[in-house]
Amino acid sequence: MKTALFVTHKKKQCGVYQFGTQVFEAISGSEKYKFIRAECDSLDELLQSVETNRPDVVIYNYHPAVMPWVCTRVSKGVYKNNIAGIRPIQIGIIHEVTQQIADTATAYRNTFVLGHSHKKLNSLFDFYIASDPTLLLQNPLVFKTGRLVTEYSAPPPPAVFTVGSFGFATPKKGFEKIVQKVQEEFDEAVIRLNMPPADFGDKDGARAKAIAEQCRKIVYKKGIQLHVSHEFFNEKQLLDFLAGNSMNVFMYEDTSGRGLSSALDNALAVKRPIAVTRCSMFRHILSARPTVCINESSLKTIFNNGFVPLEKVARYWDKEHLVWDYERILDSALRSATQSAKKKNGIVQKLKYLYHKALTLPDHSFTWLRNTRVAA
Repeated sequence: MKTALFVTHKKKQCGVYQFGTQVFEAISGSEKYKFIRAECDSLDELLQSVETNRPDVVIYNYHPAVMPWVCTRVSKGVYKNNIAGIRPIQIGIIHEVTQQIADTATAYRNTFVLGHSHKKLNSLFDFYIASDPTLLLQNPLVFKTGRLVTEYSAPPPPAVFTVGSFGFATPKKGFEKIVQKVQEEFDEAVIRLNMPPADFGDKDGARAKAIAEQCRKIVYKKGIQLHVSHEFFNEKQLLDFLAGNSMNVFMYEDTSGRGLSSALDNALAVKRPIAVTRCSMFRHILSARPTVCINESSLKTIFNNGFVPLEKVARYWDKEHLVWDYERILDSALRSATQSAKKKNGIVQKLKYLYHKALTLPDHSFTWLRNTRVAA
């Protein structure tokens, strides 16, 4: 049985860490590959783990903000890839994936990466994994998986109509908008918000408390009760919290260049109605019909439609399908040469390849597609 080392960071109050934990717990049930978890906060720890476990593949639960030691800034527009010399096949999970990021991913193993900082997302590894079902696979270095929706047996919904939401207090989460929207449509309701401190960006919880205070100030209807908590929940506690709501609402402001929100994975697990804004981070459920988009409907209508619109969308986002996704990804990666750069025939092709490699540009000589716009 071949071995895959799953590398993540150590700080736990972080969406990237929580995502990686859930994925690892799911794929570790594979009977085809042995997955070993390694929590590393330095290059030395990574190298020691690789030496100890001698994996065939290394999978990185990677985001530049939580693993800054993987690729370090040398000067403006120049970054050093500190893992270029690691011999096993290296696969990076792209959290902030967009179609452009996926289409321009490269696998040169250059010691130095030139260009904008976003190249740290798609220029360091041999292959890439994007947990984005909406992605078009137009780059043979990039694989996609479905989402992971945990199995959960939800209790009956609350007797009093309750709107819930949760998340770290990062910008543009729209907690205040939820309070406003509920009051626009209801005279009596309970609003429950959970905003824990974040190890990256709000460690002392000051921002979360400030947003909570702002939410309290804008409550103007006597029949509206607002409850805000700042406890960091484990997975079961979070699912229990979400199941304790009649519906869960996420009103993020649209921001370009962002990956999918993992908050919805937990909300989908409890099978309560979900309302979202037309934000690119929710693009994987915006195709649901009737719509769950608050820009096109109302909270009352979305609630009355129940969870049915989302059942078809999330049908295959479970542990079994995720294990299969990762097994086929490793099968394909291991079939490929351990060196990511292809051999070129002819002087012109060789020069073009070396030019693209030097500037960390996509290798357009790749012509085959695993998925196309027609097949998607």
